[in-house]
Amino acid sequence: MWAAACTRSPGQTWTYAAGELREGSRCLTVSAGVGITDCAAAAAGARTWHASSRATVHPATGLCLERTGPATVRGPPSAAPATP
Repeated sequence: MWAAACTRSPGQTWTYAAGELREGSRCLTVSAGVGITDCAAAAAGARTWHASSRATVHPATGLCLERTGPATVRGPPSAAPATP
């Protein structure tokens, strides 16, 4: 598992097979093949999330889980994966 506690630049993306994404006290396990994508609104820093036919919002984290493509993490500005 990876624990995330670093900050990152908006728009930065990480890709890995499986791990754990943290934002503050909120945590989400990442399974292989599941992408976690930032679904924030266009307004900078807005925490407005949406779900689509390809993605669902994780209730504990507010991140969208996409079940297509490789596991990709695009979290809010405070989220980041640590080195495995």
